[in-house]
Amino acid sequence: MNPTDKEIEAFLRESFEQNFELLKLESGHSLGADIKDAAWNQVLFYWRKLKDIATRVTETEVRLNLPDQESPGGRKFGIEGVVDIVREGDQTVMYDIKTHDADQVRENIADYEPPTKYLRPHLEEPARPTFKRHHHHCHGLAGSSPGSA
Repeated sequence: MNPTDKEIEAFLRESFEQNFELLKLESGHSLGADIKDAAWNQVLFYWRKLKDIATRVTETEVRLNLPDQESPGGRKFGIEGVVDIVREGDQTVMYDIKTHDADQVRENIADYEPPTKYLRPHLEEPARPTFKRHHHHCHGLAGSSPGSA
């Protein structure tokens, strides 16, 4: 039996509170109630907006680090980041979820486009399923509340 949205949100809240207390103990610092509430609203907004993806993620926080790449023009660069992976059947989809302002991302999409031609050889190794697609998802959080998603 799958949990209801209400049960999942209760679990998220409990996890949020546990993480908050742990971070407070580890750092010796706390947050004001307004900042803590804003952080919780971001978690809740993120869940409500992206739960269709979140419930299918098979690997989270996968670190990408591809040093010493070279552009067609001979420029050296490295790729580093964190993505989520969804594997369904013979497809593997990499999600690069951003919390940046959606309008800013749309206006500067080239800054967010991954150089997939550099990623593909690393993701098509025999031990890995074939990399099929990459998706960017962005949603603005500043000034938003979960009810406005």
